[in-house]
Amino acid sequence: MNIQVTRQRFLNNQLIEPGASFVDPSFDLRFQIVVICDAVSPDKWHGEVRFGQHCLIRTAGEASDAAARAAARTAFDARVVALFGGEA
Repeated sequence: MNIQVTRQRFLNNQLIEPGASFVDPSFDLRFQIVVICDAVSPDKWHGEVRFGQHCLIRTAGEASDAAARAAARTAFDARVVALFGGEA
């Protein structure tokens, strides 16, 4: 009699099998839009687009955090379109 025993292995509660992929939680790949207060009275803000710990885009000063956020988003959108193509 030939008995074959198989053992299932798991990583992060996911079965290890061909085709399974696992994210490295210590390597954070994301873009963030950050607003920074440069001055008060009168308010002056700038926006940044960060990838991990790197600042990729820094916008000029704006009168409000909302304007700085919008400027950073617009700059990021323009950069993505310039890199990958598409309509602006």
